[in-house]
Amino acid sequence: MMRRTWLALLFLSAGPLVAQEDAEGLKTQGLKNGRWWAEQRTENKIYYLVGVMDGAGYILTRPNFKTNEPSVAEALRVYQIKTIELVVEIDRFYNSEILNAPIPVTAVLAFINKKATGTPEAELQKYTAELRRRWNQ
Repeated sequence: MMRRTWLALLFLSAGPLVAQEDAEGLKTQGLKNGRWWAEQRTENKIYYLVGVMDGAGYILTRPNFKTNEPSVAEALRVYQIKTIELVVEIDRFYNSEILNAPIPVTAVLAFINKKATGTPEAELQKYTAELRRRWNQ
């Protein structure tokens, strides 16, 4: 009974995260981007990030999980920053430049991970420019 209650709460809390796909969503191959992010309340942003982190953690802990790029899951796991701080950093990234809006949230997480692990500023700027070129086509 308790398990059903928890599952029901999980699905009910995830409800606000479900959004209709539009032409902009198709540009980012269905990935949630800065425009979607801006429409979310803080608690929804936290739920989303916890889900991404859990998914990446699951992949990293599976010894038989096969992937060509294990670094993808590693890039999504930001260990040094609390979830609410991640929300603030992602907000800052999207608010800093209008060209950042189409960039998927997961790519921004990879950017923040690079920043948190000491990647030089010149490399961060180059990475951001690459993201803008890719997602603003």
